[in-house]
Amino acid sequence: MKQIALLLMLTMLVCVAMADDAPAPATPAATPETSAVAAPAVTAPAATSPAAALIDEANKLMDQSSYEVALAKLAEAEKLDPKNSDIFRYQGYCYVNLKKYEDSIKAYDKCLELKPAPDVEVKAYLNKGECYLSLQKPEDAMKMFDKVIIDMKVQDPNILAGANIGKIGALEALGKTSEVLAALPDLIKLNPQVGNNAAGKFYYDQKDYQKAADAYSLSIAIDSKNPQVLYNCACCYALIKDAAKAIDCLTKGLAADAELLKEKGRNFNLLGLIAADPDFTNIKDDPAFKKLCPAPAGTGEVKGN
Repeated sequence: MKQIALLLMLTMLVCVAMADDAPAPATPAATPETSAVAAPAVTAPAATSPAAALIDEANKLMDQSSYEVALAKLAEAEKLDPKNSDIFRYQGYCYVNLKKYEDSIKAYDKCLELKPAPDVEVKAYLNKGECYLSLQKPEDAMKMFDKVIIDMKVQDPNILAGANIGKIGALEALGKTSEVLAALPDLIKLNPQVGNNAAGKFYYDQKDYQKAADAYSLSIAIDSKNPQVLYNCACCYALIKDAAKAIDCLTKGLAADAELLKEKGRNFNLLGLIAADPDFTNIKDDPAFKKLCPAPAGTGEVKGN
């Protein structure tokens, strides 16, 4: 299964909690190819100085995913206004989209040194946590998420859910299965849809595909047009050889993915994922699956639309 859900769930939660910083993710599913971290504001304040004008230009470039060029603008702005925390905040966002996680952490550290507004401080710690997860440093990631959950005493349920998702990812990476199981019910209470997505991913990783399918199905009951969740659920059903339910999820997922492309101009390319995913090997000979995806499962060759 193409496991993209956990990091995108965190993006979605932070963007919902701080809508002024959301680039343009679908709700409640995050848009494909967006960062796994909270995005900076698309619309910057009116430019009142050369540095502000450069930051405004960088924001527009980030909205177009032109992160290298945006970084160049931010470097110019830094020379003019080195005490502006937003410059380093946006640098962190650009670096993480370029998968330069160490550079992203350094940028967020500079942002935090300048004592930004509380909402920015929360995002910086969440984003640093996600960077540490990407660097396979779960202990450091745990410290960032606990900073938000315990030290900062954040009350917003969406931010708390996002921090708990990150913490669950770190616990899983550390092999602390019992602690993950203990944390999942609280997360589901905070946000049933996202909590069940996290549970689905956890059970998938544990190879308990029936429980994973059950968890994803609970999420689908809340939002029946989330392409990534429909796809993940289809993988689980295929692995337990329930072709009918797998194909039903895939059919709905492909329709939702096409709608996402129409609305946002980009999507998850589920058809390509299906063709390349060995999770569907068990149902590859089913006539309905062949009609849906003409390329053999696990080949990566896409022949349909």
